[in-house]
Amino acid sequence: MVIFYSTVTYKLIQTCVNYKLLVPLGCFCCAMETGVRIYNVEPLMEKGHLDHEQVGSVALCSMLHRSNLLAVVGGGVNPKFSEISGK
Repeated sequence: MVIFYSTVTYKLIQTCVNYKLLVPLGCFCCAMETGVRIYNVEPLMEKGHLDHEQVGSVALCSMLHRSNLLAVVGGGVNPKFSEISGK
């Protein structure tokens, strides 16, 4: 389990449940209890996010290459979508 800290405020933000690193593309996405976050590797910075209100808590996420297509699997404490439903 990975914990991310804000470089500006140095406080605990949230816990990463699962992450998928796309090595040749230089980015990764994190599935969290509070949504999904997408990061660029060099320089390390957040490129986008989906909040808890949009996707609920997420167990797995994966990005298709470096596009805007994400596969998201609900899970955790408060999933918006069930793990077995396609709705």
